[in-house]
Amino acid sequence: MLVYESRRGPPQGGARERPDAVVRTEILKFCHAVVTGGCDSVTRCAFETSLRREGEDTGSAPEVWSCPRDARGDADRCLFHLSPDERSERGVDDETVTRALREAAEATGAGEKTLIGAHLGTIDFRRERLKAADNRVLDLRYATIDRLAWSDATVEQPVDLRHATVDAIDWSEAAFGGRVDLRHATVTGEASLDGTAFETDVAFADAAFEAGVAADEARFHADATWEGVAFRDDASFDGAEFRGDANLIDDDACFEHATFVGEASFRKARFRYADFVDCVFEGNADFDEVTFTSDAEFADAAFRERASFRGATFEGDADVLVDDADFSGATFAGDAMFEHATFGFANFRNAAFAEVDFEDAAFTDDAVFGDVTVDGSATFTEVRFHADVDLSGASVEGSVVAPGAEFRGGDNTEDEDAAFDGVAVGNRLDLRDATFRGGVFDGLDVDGNAQLTGLRFERDASFAGADFGGRVELDEARFGGDTDFRDATFGEHVSCRGAAFEGEDNVTDDDAAFDGAAFEAGGDFEHARFREGSFSDVRFDGPAVFDDAVFERDATFRGVAFEDASFVEARFRGDADFESMTASERVSFRGAEFRGGDNVADDNVSFADAAFGGPADFLAAQFASTAFDGARFEETARFEETRFDGTASFVGTGFGDDVSFEDATLWRVDAAEATFDDAAAFTGTDVAGEAAFDDATFRDRAEFVEARFHDDASFAGTDFEGAATFEGAEFDGGDNVRDDDVTFEDATFAEQVTFHRVTFAHAVFAGAAFEGDASFAEATFTERAVFDDAVVTGDVDASFVRFDEAATFADAGFEGEVDMTATHFEHDARFCGATFAAGATFTGTEFVGGAHTIDDAVFSGAVFGDTADFELAVFRFASFENVAFEGDAAFPDTEFDGEADFEGATFSTGANFKRAAFRRADFTGVAVDGLAAFDEAEFEKEVRFRVRPVGAEALVRLPRAVIGGGRIEQPAEGNAFYDCTDAHVGEVVLDDSRCEHGLFDHFRFCRTSFDGFDFTDHKSQLAQTNWVIHEFALEETPDGTDYATPGPATLENTYLKAKNCASDFGDRKAAAEFFIKEMLYRRKKNLAVALDRERDVAPADRVQAFGRWLGNNVLHQTCGYGERLWRVVYVSAVAVVFWGVLYALVGEGTRGQSELTTSGLDGVAQLASVEGMTILGKNLYFSLVTFTTLGYGDIQPVGATASMLAGVEAFFGAMLVALVVFVLGRRVAW
Repeated sequence: MLVYESRRGPPQGGARERPDAVVRTEILKFCHAVVTGGCDSVTRCAFETSLRREGEDTGSAPEVWSCPRDARGDADRCLFHLSPDERSERGVDDETVTRALREAAEATGAGEKTLIGAHLGTIDFRRERLKAADNRVLDLRYATIDRLAWSDATVEQPVDLRHATVDAIDWSEAAFGGRVDLRHATVTGEASLDGTAFETDVAFADAAFEAGVAADEARFHADATWEGVAFRDDASFDGAEFRGDANLIDDDACFEHATFVGEASFRKARFRYADFVDCVFEGNADFDEVTFTSDAEFADAAFRERASFRGATFEGDADVLVDDADFSGATFAGDAMFEHATFGFANFRNAAFAEVDFEDAAFTDDAVFGDVTVDGSATFTEVRFHADVDLSGASVEGSVVAPGAEFRGGDNTEDEDAAFDGVAVGNRLDLRDATFRGGVFDGLDVDGNAQLTGLRFERDASFAGADFGGRVELDEARFGGDTDFRDATFGEHVSCRGAAFEGEDNVTDDDAAFDGAAFEAGGDFEHARFREGSFSDVRFDGPAVFDDAVFERDATFRGVAFEDASFVEARFRGDADFESMTASERVSFRGAEFRGGDNVADDNVSFADAAFGGPADFLAAQFASTAFDGARFEETARFEETRFDGTASFVGTGFGDDVSFEDATLWRVDAAEATFDDAAAFTGTDVAGEAAFDDATFRDRAEFVEARFHDDASFAGTDFEGAATFEGAEFDGGDNVRDDDVTFEDATFAEQVTFHRVTFAHAVFAGAAFEGDASFAEATFTERAVFDDAVVTGDVDASFVRFDEAATFADAGFEGEVDMTATHFEHDARFCGATFAAGATFTGTEFVGGAHTIDDAVFSGAVFGDTADFELAVFRFASFENVAFEGDAAFPDTEFDGEADFEGATFSTGANFKRAAFRRADFTGVAVDGLAAFDEAEFEKEVRFRVRPVGAEALVRLPRAVIGGGRIEQPAEGNAFYDCTDAHVGEVVLDDSRCEHGLFDHFRFCRTSFDGFDFTDHKSQLAQTNWVIHEFALEETPDGTDYATPGPATLENTYLKAKNCASDFGDRKAAAEFFIKEMLYRRKKNLAVALDRERDVAPADRVQAFGRWLGNNVLHQTCGYGERLWRVVYVSAVAVVFWGVLYALVGEGTRGQSELTTSGLDGVAQLASVEGMTILGKNLYFSLVTFTTLGYGDIQPVGATASMLAGVEAFFGAMLVALVVFVLGRRVAW
């Protein structure tokens, strides 16, 4: 017989027979003949067959086997080899055959159990027990059996059914204690193995099951070989157990190369080792809830319909040669379902799927899906990969759906935790809420949308070179390690709202790298969080949104290209690099925070060489050190309420449209050589550190309204081509002694500039050019202000400005009007060489000056081309030396508390110092064309006048002025006239050294008060003008004032004051002369009252006035008001003569001694005679005696008339004598 010998591992040519098999067969035949009575009398079974060893070359001669049993009756074959018809003819039923087979099976010896080629009907061993003493194999090879009804049977010996053909098998609940071998067998009908237990190996290799196979809950306690089996109908192994042996030769359950034409079901089966390599499942394959406690091999298996492994468990083994679950190269033409499956090590490399679903599957060890192809979609919903997973090179025509999947990775350094590099997805990629330990997606290609919302990476994730054709949703994703999207392409919109890129502590890779990526429809990173992010050379062809994004460390956007970008309230806590970025449309950083990193090399924030093609909005943003050097803003740039806590550098920046820094706060700003092509607004800007706008260009409006500069600010060389407004700004300056707190040195203002209510510390405008109007109204300069060489073409409004320290305007040029109304100079003010081409108003200006001897307000060499108005100005020490006032010069109500020096000044159209107050003033060499008005001016200490007329004459009006002292001189050429009407003149010296007229012909003193004026120095000059001081020789008044002789009352008062001054000074002569003038004009005054009919005066008053006039006239004529003694003598002589003639003409003569007795003249003609002359002589003597005495003496008048005349003369003489006494006494009193 042929002996079956099993071996572990794949069969090599099937069973083989031992070499001595033929010899043993012949020995058996001989022994049988001896027992039965000899060879000639025994009828042997005629059945024989050729046997070829399995795997043997078909070219070799086959072995012939002959049945050793006796033939049945008249038949030529034994019971087992009779055909069904032959058995029927002989009345042999299946029960008889079954009994014979039982006997053969239980017999001892191999020969009795060898039934090769037997032709059996139904073999019914149900609920029976087959057991042989020798446990030899029941050999039914090549047998043809109608039915094996062995259900519930117990078969303890091996059964060999190789190459057998069985119509039906019913082994349900049977138990096989020996090996069962059905290799190459053919089962044409149903095969029922439900509940069957195979205690030892079972082999079905290359068998064919033409009908269904039911092996539900079958138990294979040893190896079960189904290699090459053809299941041409449904096959069910539900609940089957394949426990296998612990050997290395055969698989515990081997279905290698098997073919399942119908449905194959292994639901809830249990395998130890399972081999389905190269299996073909033509129908549905059901492995739901199957358990593979060791390796399961499905390599190169082909599933032509649905394949279901839902709930399957692939536990695997601790080996390295075979994968725990090996589906490499497998083909799934229908749906492949692995929901809730559990894998150890799983290998699906090069597998091909139509649709695949791993929902809720779990991989406890590595999972390999490299180069997998899926014609439809692949589902990994909530899959758990506890070790590495490799999908590199996989291709999915449909979608990859893995929401909630977990990719935890393994503890290794070589393999990636999750490898998706080179994966191609033809439709959607869904990794929502998936969790990765780490992952590589380099070269990933997704044609549809990528739904990655809630994605989690605990470690590094790389998507370098990935290509996303549809939308990408990474909302709420978390990247715990470094993330690499370098050179990735996003064809549609990308949403990373709320994503977190946490990064790792390394120095080589960026925490989130998108360098070179292309966002062709924009990206949304709102509320995203980056530890460190790099977007260098990224291209955003659509909106880029980073609103509320957070970058914990450095953020790099170098060379990025935006269309529309939004970083509203984004927070950059490390360095932010936007160098060379471009934006074709709007960019918004509203409320963004740029805190910068702790470094000294890099700028905390850099937008250097950035190009903003659309509006740029940095409203309320916060910056640390920031560089916009070389940046270009083509449209509006808004920095309102922006805060710069470090240096803000705008060196060479270009602003093509409006720019606004309203209410911004800056620590230090550097905008040197920046260009602002349109409006620039810095309203409310607050700069804590230095600010530099050196050589910047503002081509349109520049607004710094209420800006605050707490440290130095420099606008040196800045060009303001449009209007500039600094209203309410504050320039506090820094704590230094060398740099200017604020400088506009050499700056150019092409249009109007406003510094209204600005507060300056040390301010420099030296060399600045103001081509339009300039307003500094209500500004405050707390430290030194320098405007040297500044040029203002338009008007200047510096009203109500306050200069707390020195202010210099040396050589400044003001071509328009200058208004410094109520300006306050607490310290020195220098306008040396300044030019005021139009009007200059200093009304109410205060020049307090500093505590030193240098002039506090210096205008030396200045030129005022038009009106210069210093009304109500207040000076301490002021110098206007050589100043040229080409227009009206107005100093009304001006106060000079110190010295005012106008030496060499020129007043081309006159000067107005009305009500000005001087302590000391010098007008030496002052040139006046026309009138210099000092009405009501006050010179407290002294003043020096040497006014030089531009023409022939100049008039200095001093009405009601107070001149405490000083010196008034005449110029070398021309005449200066001084009107001191109602003035108060103190200790003033009048110099006559260069007088063209009499000294007092140059002065008009009318109602002038003199206090300390020394007339003694000017007696000769007064005598030249007959002591007249109220008239001067001015031919024509410049202002048309009528200098007609004042009325008598005015002149009376004038000379009264002059007399009093001279009297107080002890100058008797001057006092006498002025007294005479006083009395003269009093007489004229009374006469005017008495005779002027135009006046409404009462008659009594007229009479009284006439009486006063008469008395005054008598005093004038008789004694010169007591000042002319010789006038008394003259009057007395006239009286004596008059009365002598009168006596001679109207009297009757005289009586006395003979020689004195006369008679009266007969007429006037008698005087011509000797007699008449004698009579006249005697009467003259009588008149003299009568004039000087009260008695007649030696001669008396004759007649009543003469007596009356004598009495009158005696009275008049007494009065004149008394008058002489009075005059003499008055002269002595002087």
